[in-house]
Amino acid sequence: MNFKNKLFKYESNIANKHIDLYVTVQNKKGEFNTKFENGYGLNAVCKTFGLGEKIGDFDYNLFKKSELTPEEKEDCEIYLRQDLKLTKDLFYYLDDLYSMLKEFLPNYWGNKKKYLTSTTGAIAYAVICHMTGIPEKYKEHNTSKAPDFGGGLVIEPTKEEAIGACQCVDYASA
Repeated sequence: MNFKNKLFKYESNIANKHIDLYVTVQNKKGEFNTKFENGYGLNAVCKTFGLGEKIGDFDYNLFKKSELTPEEKEDCEIYLRQDLKLTKDLFYYLDDLYSMLKEFLPNYWGNKKKYLTSTTGAIAYAVICHMTGIPEKYKEHNTSKAPDFGGGLVIEPTKEEAIGACQCVDYASA
């Protein structure tokens, strides 16, 4: 589990599933009843959810130095400990928020925490299939030739509250 570190490739401890919390927040940002006014960085997201924030400004150039003074080492340690704490707190916050979906999903979805890494459309499809006993079927495709596509366009609400009939159509999942 990490936040915005897709460059690192390693085995995850959570059922061999890598969870990038930045991607999770990006995939689910339309579901949160809040605005991320300061962007989607770890500090801004954690502050928005009331999980705390990083301590002051940090000089990232310290990580480029070959040797650090004892004070610089202490600054790095404080920064890194808080970074790890915020990442852990964000993971537990999101896991707690979405774990209620486990009872409606097949066990392998819960074991791999796919409810955190999947889009709302994929989760809805899996719930419907699981609840009706229909096997999940997905189109076969050659991923080596598939274009890089980050997902559907998420349109932010234009009003705080809408009264009346609302429609949500996901053409790609139909």
